[in-house]
Amino acid sequence: APAAEGPAAAAARRLQRNILEAELDLCWEVPPLLNGREVMEATGCRRGPDIGKWMNVATMWTLENPKGSTEELREHLQQMAAK
Repeated sequence: APAAEGPAAAAARRLQRNILEAELDLCWEVPPLLNGREVMEATGCRRGPDIGKWMNVATMWTLENPKGSTEELREHLQQMAAK
């Protein structure tokens, strides 16, 4: 009989299942929906540290919305920048 699964193995299985359910298993292959210039235009930010922060926001949105469009991301960034 196989040995009982330990807590680390159970956690790894849950993580793998969550990644697959969220369709993140190939997320590193997803190209950015907007480039840096487009993110600056959508947010009004300038070159420098702020663009990196906004690119991270765009990446997180893309991962959370795998079927989202470029226009939906642009609108999301514009709404966040207006706050």
